[in-house]
Amino acid sequence: MERTRFVAAIEEGLADAESGRVHSHEAVISEMKHRFLKQAPMHRRGSSGAGGSR
Repeated sequence: MERTRFVAAIEEGLADAESGRVHSHEAVISEMKHRFLKQAPMHRRGSSGAGGSR
């Protein structure tokens, strides 16, 4: 069943591409930055926490 859904999703994506229903790489990156960077907490370099150098 999972394989059937996977193949159907691939076929749907290929049909979208063939029909021109696509977005440029730049548009996708811009949208992801807009959606996720405003939600992500900002971490300052050098702040205390895991991964800091001493």
